[in-house]
Amino acid sequence: MPTTPSVYRTCWPLVVGMFALGVDTWAVAGFLPSLADDVGVRVSVAGLSVSLFAVVYALAGPIAVGRTAHLPRKAVVTVALLALGAADLLLATADSFVAVLMFRTLAAAAAAVITPASGAYAAQVVPPRQRSAALALVFSGIAVAIALGVPLGAIASDRVSWRTVVLGVAAVAIVAAVLVAWRMPPAPGSARIRGADYRALAADPAVRLVCAVTFVAVAAPYVLYTYSTEVAHALGLTSSMVPVLLACFGVGAMIGNHLGGVFTDRRGPAWWVRIELILLAVAMAALWLGPGRWLAPVVFLAWGIGAWGFGTPQQARLAHLQPERTALAFSLNASALYAGVAVGSASGGLFVEHGTTLRGAWLAIALAGVAFVLNEAVRRRGADPTP
Repeated sequence: MPTTPSVYRTCWPLVVGMFALGVDTWAVAGFLPSLADDVGVRVSVAGLSVSLFAVVYALAGPIAVGRTAHLPRKAVVTVALLALGAADLLLATADSFVAVLMFRTLAAAAAAVITPASGAYAAQVVPPRQRSAALALVFSGIAVAIALGVPLGAIASDRVSWRTVVLGVAAVAIVAAVLVAWRMPPAPGSARIRGADYRALAADPAVRLVCAVTFVAVAAPYVLYTYSTEVAHALGLTSSMVPVLLACFGVGAMIGNHLGGVFTDRRGPAWWVRIELILLAVAMAALWLGPGRWLAPVVFLAWGIGAWGFGTPQQARLAHLQPERTALAFSLNASALYAGVAVGSASGGLFVEHGTTLRGAWLAIALAGVAFVLNEAVRRRGADPTP
């Protein structure tokens, strides 16, 4: 379903918030070598900050939603964005890797609230027939962050400092909080989440399968994405190509996010998830074959589409399966997503540590195959909304 002007007018402050979150989460891939040099650790060790962020998010997400679901959406999103800004202000002062890990933990806790609360907020303030469009719009903020914020962050970290990038992210998060408080319509929280709600979700085999698809489908592309600079070097490319490659990945993410919204409405979630996983596997195979300077951007573009096309169909599935527990279901899915990031990034770090970076592409292909099988299992259960 096309995104209508009313959806834009209603949800655009949430897009700004998700942009801030996206840059905060993924810009590390652009300045990881600079951060590692600054705090005196190897790149593979610095990559653990990405895994820690993801693990904290995965564990904190369901708890945070349980504690905040009954509160007004506007207040929850505003406070969480302010907390994210504060965490980044602190990160900019970090003088050791331990301090980096501490402040990334704080940022992850804030992010664990922002993502599901923003998705539930958007779904609540638009008519049901515009829900997929609203979700696609809100999560386009992350796609835009990957397309623009991450490569610009990589350039800025080379020319100024990674700390300057982090300060910029803090400023955007604070501005987003002000915009949400000022421009978004009020929306009440849902019923207070109790232990029975968690048990009901855990007992739903369709929900478990959907979250399993998310976990494996995200782990696959993030085996190597966190170490994009090392991938570029393994391909024989210079560091100056890294922002270009990250921008191509980000443009692919924007395309994938948009097509995910379009084809979820037209063909159903299973069809589009199937297409993106095939595309991801092809991109990883091409990466292993060693694309040259001119083909590498095309591979990163396809990689981005395959990595970021799953968001809307997965959210639509959960909204369909658990309409009364949307925020909690979104939180569990987001936890699965970040658990996938943690596992993928940690696995990629092992390949980087042993000097076999590109062999990680084969692990990514295997994971994409597992996600494909799980996606078909979701489809066979009849868990998808009717297009």
